[in-house]
Amino acid sequence: MKFKFLKSKFFQKGFIGPIGDDLPSLVPIVFALLLFFTIFTATMDTFAKKNKTFEENLSSIALARQLRGDSLILDYDQFKSRCDLANLTNYSFNYSVAIYNPFSQDSQIGFNPDDFMTEFVENNVNSDLFLQIPLVNGKKFVCEYKKPGSSQLSINNKNYYYRFYPVAVSLKKDFDGGEYSIIVPTYLVVLIWK
Repeated sequence: MKFKFLKSKFFQKGFIGPIGDDLPSLVPIVFALLLFFTIFTATMDTFAKKNKTFEENLSSIALARQLRGDSLILDYDQFKSRCDLANLTNYSFNYSVAIYNPFSQDSQIGFNPDDFMTEFVENNVNSDLFLQIPLVNGKKFVCEYKKPGSSQLSINNKNYYYRFYPVAVSLKKDFDGGEYSIIVPTYLVVLIWK
């Protein structure tokens, strides 16, 4: 009996190997998976950044709500106690909060927020634009927090934002020999930076 040896499939022309024949179909699959995971990672990264920004915005609103209270600040001591409570919270940003009196002698009729912020940033909230309390040794309504190791705020740093909230401040004034409380409409300015 004669055995006929059949040529193995391995020795036939055009055969590359077990993976070689599937290589043309594997390349698009690998490319598609690579593209999918790249887009997925980029999307998740963008989502995380937007979520962090959203959380910081919510935290800044909570900070303003805590300092503003019911939109009436009775005196400097009340503002200072709210500021001390706010400084106990571990915020992920630096902030300066001040009360701006648009009706003071130093304020201008045409209020421009950009000019105000330039003054606010360049003078490091030591400007005369901010409300002074005559009966509390000239102290200003300013509450600040700076994380250790963070950068100093400058007008060239575009990584800051601010919000204005209307508040009323009760001040004691002397008129005709008597002491009276007057309510002054002002702005609570919250400046946040990284």
